[in-house]
Amino acid sequence: MVGLSPEERSQLGRLLVSLRRRHPKVCVECGRPFEGLGFQLYCSPRCQGRAQWRAYYQRHRDEVLARQRERRQQRRAQRKGEV
Repeated sequence: MVGLSPEERSQLGRLLVSLRRRHPKVCVECGRPFEGLGFQLYCSPRCQGRAQWRAYYQRHRDEVLARQRERRQQRRAQRKGEV
């Protein structure tokens, strides 16, 4: 883009983005229909975060459960010490 000013390049970029076609899709997390670009799978960042947490939990289930168990035991020990 030789010869274009920063303002012209910015306008050209906005034009190209506006020409991207949106396609009707269904969110793989919540099942809600939405209009997405390209390979977009989720309707919102919230659904994407939920899916990422689910995938992490499936890969690290034992570690997550062990941490939860340890925290629970610490809280119980603290409560017994307060009584």
